Amino acid sequence: MSKNLLCLTLFAVVVMAAAAGADTLIGLADVTEVDGAIVSFRYDGTEYVVEDGTVSLGTTTRWYVPASG
Repeated sequence: MSKNLLCLTLFAVVVMAAAAGADTLIGLADVTEVDGAIVSFRYDGTEYVVEDGTVSLGTTTRWYVPASG
């Protein structure tokens, strides 16, 4: 019984973690940075400004920019 419960719990955690993945920003253009920090960027014709609260960047951000290569 405990082995089945462990497997079910592990499966549920994996499913929830997979659903919480970040959205990829491919085609990002016009990134503005000051002193190594992104202050704004343009994506799909819309400008996002960090200071205005339009987007937040950090470890909990929903978006990520894939490394070029």
